[in-house]
Amino acid sequence: MKPSIALHWDISAHKDAVGAAQASTAWLKELPLPWLRKHAHVGAKRKKGELVLEVLQFFGVASVETWRRYYETPLAAFRASPKVGKKVGAVTAWLRLAELRATALECQTFDKSRFKHTLSGLRELTNESDPEVFIPELVRICAAAGVAVVFVPAPAGCPASGATRWLSATKAMLVLSLRHKSNDHLWFTFFHEAAHIVLHGKKMLFVAGLNGLDEKHEAEADRFARDLLIPPAAARALANRSWAKAEVRRFAAEIEVAPGIVVGRLQKEGRLPWSQMNDLKLYYEWTPSDG
Repeated sequence: MKPSIALHWDISAHKDAVGAAQASTAWLKELPLPWLRKHAHVGAKRKKGELVLEVLQFFGVASVETWRRYYETPLAAFRASPKVGKKVGAVTAWLRLAELRATALECQTFDKSRFKHTLSGLRELTNESDPEVFIPELVRICAAAGVAVVFVPAPAGCPASGATRWLSATKAMLVLSLRHKSNDHLWFTFFHEAAHIVLHGKKMLFVAGLNGLDEKHEAEADRFARDLLIPPAAARALANRSWAKAEVRRFAAEIEVAPGIVVGRLQKEGRLPWSQMNDLKLYYEWTPSDG
């Protein structure tokens, strides 16, 4: 996805532009307008032509054709289901709001070594249950290494749990949606997306939930997140044994991660039914004021 150029204009003063935009009102049906009104404060205009211009300004482009080239076309490369493919507008709106918030977040120049070293220490944050504590700390620590972490709720039609892209050569964006709500999914998604920043190129866009652009890259990111959360040496203890809650808690304490992360790993590997021990996970909800 190419960087866009923010446009600044007085919409009401451009009657000719409003008239021209009237021909593009069908495009609005592709977008999550109620979500944009709530989270991006975009979409309050009543006249369709003015509304088109307002939404184009949000995306930082001058026309629907430019929007399709900069935003829709890159997503077409993802191997998403036909159902997801029809909701590209929702995905692009989510990514654009994340981009704007990440751009506004002050960060140091990206330092790959520092960020990679930082990730090991961030495992300890999985034990903090209060998002009002761990989110600001996560954002602060990553910003010091040149990575802007933002949390943005996804609109209906956007199945993404996380995404990574480079805002510039010296600043990366990592966005999380809390789509799956549980702490094991949240932290796995964070470390999966962090892996893309550490391991993969600066020109690529990665969106978790759209099946990925490259199976090799996705598998590498999965392994990175899996092995960072539960190191391979410790993971060998997960095999060939039955687990009780007390044992899960004890094992999690030994390796210094949240018990829910251990439960998620056991469930993923088929060593524990998906219906068991979910009470050891923590679950988060967006509040009406979030976003």
